[in-house]
Amino acid sequence: MPADPIQIELLNPPDRVPVDDPVPLHLVIRCPADGKPAELRNIASRDTRAAELDADLFERDLVLQPGEVYRCAVVARFHVPGLYREPLFFVQVGRDKETARPRVPMPPVRVVPSLAGEVRVTAESICAYELGTKVDLTLTHTGTTRFDDLRLVVGPADAVRMGVSERRRPAFAAGDEIKLTTVLDAGVVDLTLDAAVGGLRVGPVVVRVPVPPVRDVATAPMYRFLEPRKLTRAEVRLRTMDEAGDLVPPAAAVYTVYGGGTKYRAEIRPAHPQAANVRLRGLSGSVEVTDIPADAGTWAFQLVVVSNTLLTTPVTLHFDVTTPDGPQQGELNLAVRPRGTKLWLVAVTAGAAVTLKGMAAVVPAVLSPGDVWNSLGLAFTRIDTIWDLIQFLSIPVIRAGLWAADRVAYAVQEG
Repeated sequence: MPADPIQIELLNPPDRVPVDDPVPLHLVIRCPADGKPAELRNIASRDTRAAELDADLFERDLVLQPGEVYRCAVVARFHVPGLYREPLFFVQVGRDKETARPRVPMPPVRVVPSLAGEVRVTAESICAYELGTKVDLTLTHTGTTRFDDLRLVVGPADAVRMGVSERRRPAFAAGDEIKLTTVLDAGVVDLTLDAAVGGLRVGPVVVRVPVPPVRDVATAPMYRFLEPRKLTRAEVRLRTMDEAGDLVPPAAAVYTVYGGGTKYRAEIRPAHPQAANVRLRGLSGSVEVTDIPADAGTWAFQLVVVSNTLLTTPVTLHFDVTTPDGPQQGELNLAVRPRGTKLWLVAVTAGAAVTLKGMAAVVPAVLSPGDVWNSLGLAFTRIDTIWDLIQFLSIPVIRAGLWAADRVAYAVQEG
């Protein structure tokens, strides 16, 4: 058998590749110095059902003179899982009947199911903090392969500010979902996936997902003139998320909630009989919203009231309802009150400031309570007259004043 007119070297031979994932192959083609000119006609696959080549960078009809070297990169895609022991790709040299087809040297390659190809990742930004963005991630198995011993790592590791950064699942099959929440100080989430199929590892692979901007009522388009969007009628219930799960009754369609990280469960049941989906939007810096499971026909959400202002603040959350008649919108109106502990803390701090520095210190103490325990200790050491005691007992008066000011201010805001 005559020697091949060219010598082919594969610089980066793979030994394991995922199904239908692009695999770059870097080739070095030499024309022997003691050989004849070689015309490179084409590079292709012996079985296109098993594998195909993207050879746009391959220069066809190129003639290599003896001693010359040609380099190029092609992209291979393997379509069928399995072990391929024989090289699948060849280079066509020459035009006559004796056209040579030397094969691209490749060691046995195993084609495995693609984690990246069968797992869809979606990200939704809930709110922004100084330390990063709170992001809800959902991984959905959209393929047919059962992955065993799934390992998931959230990164970049040095950018994770909160959340479980590594998760494990004994199995991940068609239709399964994994939901997780993280606070990330980065513009892209790096998800490293690893799993096994039939006892063989098919990872790790890295899926990169951009962190979307926070979408809340400040940025989302709401009601616009002549926009084809309707108000919706819906039954809304709000409960606390403690063991009691008490129902929060509305007053004039406004639900009173408490700030400082208090959690509530909101249930929305649209009146439209064919409602397909409900999406409740949070408000960055005030209320965080996360989907939670609910009965059919009802959509449930966890509300975390992060706002913790000194006075009651009205907050409106908007929700979208998807129906066959088009999108509809509704509102969930909240009155966010400060916790009683916060008001007492402010009152104690202000009372201590009165005892220490006089009435002029009340306003700064109310606005910036600071280290209440140090102030309180100093105030006790200053009580040596009846007048000092009377000033120190101003604490309940200040607390009552805060309550009255809150009610008046909220009444003014509402109307």
